[in-house]
Amino acid sequence: MRDALPDLTSMGPYLTTLVQDLRLVERQLPLFAHERQRRARYVVGDPFLSAWLSVMQPACQAARIEPSSRVAERMLPRLATLEGHAFERRVREASEEASRAGDTDFPLTDRASGYWNSAQKTSGSVEIDVVAWNDEERRVRFGSCKR
Repeated sequence: MRDALPDLTSMGPYLTTLVQDLRLVERQLPLFAHERQRRARYVVGDPFLSAWLSVMQPACQAARIEPSSRVAERMLPRLATLEGHAFERRVREASEEASRAGDTDFPLTDRASGYWNSAQKTSGSVEIDVVAWNDEERRVRFGSCKR
């Protein structure tokens, strides 16, 4: 966004509109992070818009000037990344739904989330796709989602 609008001094009002009013963008925090922490990730919340922005629109633009077979090869990694994030979200939602229905061996006491550390530390970066816990039984479940 800063590249597109270099004179912009604050993105806060725009993010607030996208997150709270339009609900097109989701603000995700790592597990155990404080609400005001800056390690938040902002992701497009609508799956159709996300697919269009990350895969379809660039493919349509590239197909105008390149052979479609070459465009398809270049877009496959983007599609895999998009599917991976959607799958992680669906696993978290399914865990919550099963807990709510009582059809699980692991009832949740809070929403399932993920964990990641600072992006600046690439050598020691950690990402856990699903972290669910039960305070009453003092149990935690970690999960990794693979395509």
